[in-house]
Amino acid sequence: QWEPWADAHALRAAGARPDDIVVFNVLSLAGAYDIYRDPSLPPWTYAQRWDPVTESMQRIENRLTAAKATHPRLWTVLYRGTAGPNTPLKTWLDRNLYPASAVWRGDNLTLLHLTGDEPRTTLDPQAAWTTGPTLRDASFNPTTQPGGTVTVDLKWDTLQPLAADYSVFVHLYDAAGRLVAQHDSPPAAGARPTSKWIPGRPTPDFHGLNVPTGTVGPLTLRVGLYEAASGQRLPLTDGRDMIDLATIDVVQ
Repeated sequence: QWEPWADAHALRAAGARPDDIVVFNVLSLAGAYDIYRDPSLPPWTYAQRWDPVTESMQRIENRLTAAKATHPRLWTVLYRGTAGPNTPLKTWLDRNLYPASAVWRGDNLTLLHLTGDEPRTTLDPQAAWTTGPTLRDASFNPTTQPGGTVTVDLKWDTLQPLAADYSVFVHLYDAAGRLVAQHDSPPAAGARPTSKWIPGRPTPDFHGLNVPTGTVGPLTLRVGLYEAASGQRLPLTDGRDMIDLATIDVVQ
């Protein structure tokens, strides 16, 4: 049973803010959201990718490129998720923004992507795992603020073909060792599973993390891999099960 107020309620519960923007793939959902939206919730735009109206991806890309220039976070409500004509939209979001969360509610998949427009630092960690993956490059914003974001670009390679599918975890820990933010996902939001990696061909991988309000820095940015089926973390060649990639300063 369709509940017209459900998207507004779910976005508020998920922490959507007035400076974010919400993208709907069906205008009827946008209309219902607009009725129940108040000033504490984000404005909305559209990317029609479901019957009876399917816009061209070029028109959608132009609209979303303009939206991400003025909003730090994009929520996308996809009726029918990634089915059919929604797939190119999900692909564009994952390749041009930083995936931060994905939650199903009934027939709707709600995605959160971060824009990642902050100044960045690039490292060459050259971290190697015993099963073959190697982290060649990493880029991220070295400062954030309470309620802000951290966006991370990773570039993976492999020394040998990989038989299993692994997931990546990107975590932020405070000075007391508490986990304050995380994003766990197969590489490239599932578009490039490790079992399909070709040795010597780099794999880009984007991750977005929301820093809770009230967070006090500095924060430690850590990265690792685990078996998708069992959740078992993979060891690096030096025996660790994750790397301390960098320190993120939190500017109050």
